[in-house]
Amino acid sequence: MTAAHNTRHERLTAFIEDRRSAAFEWGANDCIMFAADAVLVQTGEDLAAEYRETYRTAGDAARLLKRLGGLEAVATKALGEPKPWPYAQIGDIVLVKLDDREHLAVCMGTHYAVPAPQRLAFWPMAGAVKAWSVPL
Repeated sequence: MTAAHNTRHERLTAFIEDRRSAAFEWGANDCIMFAADAVLVQTGEDLAAEYRETYRTAGDAARLLKRLGGLEAVATKALGEPKPWPYAQIGDIVLVKLDDREHLAVCMGTHYAVPAPQRLAFWPMAGAVKAWSVPL
């Protein structure tokens, strides 16, 4: 593993630890912002810059997602074509289904991390649907 890779992994680990006890919050710690923030700490590129500070409620988020074509379209526009979820690497963004709803999450190896009402939740990767590589 290269030094740059190690640093990237360390930044992602610190980010996950920082968010571990953060509650879900529309426009700040929802699945879109969480995924974008994970990419930001790994690459320095803010893929959600144009959406930050533009929504604060579930209704606002739903209207934004409808305008953008849904979560899959948002991730594909930002990160390129998806790959099958079994090929996801640590730090990649994954589309998951929880309670019949789609969410963006971050692959942490055998599990993914996703914002939940009271704190960050970790679920087995088997719940993933698709994945997107985060550029090095």
